[in-house]
Amino acid sequence: MKARWQTNFVMLKKIHIETHDQSVVTVDVKLDYLQITQCPGPFYQANAFKNTAKCHYQSTYCIPTPGRIPDKRYAIGNYKCECRQGYEYIFNDNAWFYDGQTIENEYQKMEAGLPNRFDTLKCRIAGASAVVANWILIGLLPVALAILNRS
Repeated sequence: MKARWQTNFVMLKKIHIETHDQSVVTVDVKLDYLQITQCPGPFYQANAFKNTAKCHYQSTYCIPTPGRIPDKRYAIGNYKCECRQGYEYIFNDNAWFYDGQTIENEYQKMEAGLPNRFDTLKCRIAGASAVVANWILIGLLPVALAILNRS
């Protein structure tokens, strides 16, 4: 069964002071052809759902993923949040982005006052793991100097 959305608009047209003409316009839109894009877009682009993605825009940017969920084109969360340059994905898994469906679910939990992890769905400043490596190099520096002084 194909999803459809239907609405009626009533327009009143004043002909004379006491007479009114009434007309009805019916709009029928197939939702199979309607794509929700929640990511930011240009100001001239007509999109009622524009700028509704819940990405952390300081550290991530939004990329629409149309058709990712089969038979659910008219659904929220069809986007992903990828880390901006200078930031890195914090979890050690096979992904490099935050899924829009996960972000939307965690946001709904946060709005309902339930335990959630919405605040963890953002990227960290890149190089955090390099700081650990630098401490290792600083720790090995005296050993390397001792070896060089013996020779």
